[in-house]
Amino acid sequence: MTKKRAPVKRYTLKWIGKSCYVYTWKYIKKSKRVKVEQRYKWYSLGPFSLDLLSELENMTLESRRQMELEYSFKWHKREYIESKMNELLLSPPFIERKDQISEISDSSIKEQWIKKLMNDLKQEATECCEETFEGFTPETFRDYLNNGGSIKQLLK
Repeated sequence: MTKKRAPVKRYTLKWIGKSCYVYTWKYIKKSKRVKVEQRYKWYSLGPFSLDLLSELENMTLESRRQMELEYSFKWHKREYIESKMNELLLSPPFIERKDQISEISDSSIKEQWIKKLMNDLKQEATECCEETFEGFTPETFRDYLNNGGSIKQLLK
């Protein structure tokens, strides 16, 4: 008689674009791999929602709460990065670069420079975000928001 395995309890959140999806994964034995480096097979369960989390039978209540906190924390960090990028875009060095790019007539070169500008903006905003959110975990961030803290206060 073979021993029946317990259902898998591995779930994670993946951000694709501006949306968040719930994924689970399964280990692939070395002998069954198509690509040598690919050790896991990923399965999408759909976009993140509280309804989806409640449908996952084998997920504990603590895991659900943890995933909700993780989602909220990452969502706030993404919002912070976007607002910081908009703020930086209005600062003098980036305005000058934007004006220089707008003077370029060749559209393919212009597109490359715009992409580089946006990457630089995102990198700088991400660095500011990491400094601002340093020391926060999803749990401590929830406590910060519950005690009257806000994202606007963090932006200052």
